Amino acid sequence: MNLISLCLSVFLPYVSSLALCLRFGAKKICEVINQSLILTSGFILGSIISLGLIGLPITTPYIGTLILFYLVGSIFIFFTSPPRFYLKRFTHVFKSLIPLEILQICLSCIAIAACGVTVILFQGDFPDAYSYHSEPVIGWIQERSLFVEPFDQWRAGKYYPKVGEIFFFWMAIFSNNWLLADLGNMISYLLGASSLYTIARIYSGASRLQALLSVNLFLFTPLVVAQTTNLAVDITLATFFWASISAALYLTRALDLFSVIIFSTSAGLMMGTKYSGLPLTVLSGTLIIFIMILKRNIQRDL
Repeated sequence: MNLISLCLSVFLPYVSSLALCLRFGAKKICEVINQSLILTSGFILGSIISLGLIGLPITTPYIGTLILFYLVGSIFIFFTSPPRFYLKRFTHVFKSLIPLEILQICLSCIAIAACGVTVILFQGDFPDAYSYHSEPVIGWIQERSLFVEPFDQWRAGKYYPKVGEIFFFWMAIFSNNWLLADLGNMISYLLGASSLYTIARIYSGASRLQALLSVNLFLFTPLVVAQTTNLAVDITLATFFWASISAALYLTRALDLFSVIIFSTSAGLMMGTKYSGLPLTVLSGTLIIFIMILKRNIQRDL
């Protein structure tokens, strides 16, 4: 798993960034490498923030990779570009990340506090239908650690790394209403539909009727309908997938650092929601590379 994470954190973001820079007019080799390093840092930082967004520890290869990229990038940019250029780029990256850092801190505090309150109030006495998601979180609190470990005695804890467990867990904490938690997937239901509509309407050139038809095909898929009123994380995973695809398509039209961070945050949450999010993240990044190559070939033919 660490090898997969390392490959995702190094190869895919850098190649995607390289394709974007070539697509948007960076011609000198120093410009291509400079911009690729900066965008890759945005990709990795976004994934770090989202993987740690709801209390997971930052003990992944992303941290080491980020430090490596900044060190190599700083040395290279220092010797190939004016100091003003580097300072401007670094400041832009830093300012873009401040809101996400604040969001990470707030959500992490809320998640940990909510888990603690739950243990105190209910003392581990949960309905059977809810124990699937409560056991891993209570275990994390009892162990005084949020490290992701494949505990055999916890069904949901076997998956990597299950950010979705904490998301559902704190939704019904203060109301003591399990129905509220069951309806948590309705949020993903609506967000996934809006992301899919954006993809169909704006990026695919579909008519409004065709876009609505594609949304309905998604919303009324039997699996989607079945999970809109329970605690399964598959719909949440699908929502982050459509969001990352939408952001990836936007990146192929306009190179924007904030969109890079949105894409990587969606991808990081997708990886954190369920183990199957890892190959889906690869698919999202591969889409960027494929479209970049396709557009470049079309422009060359013209």
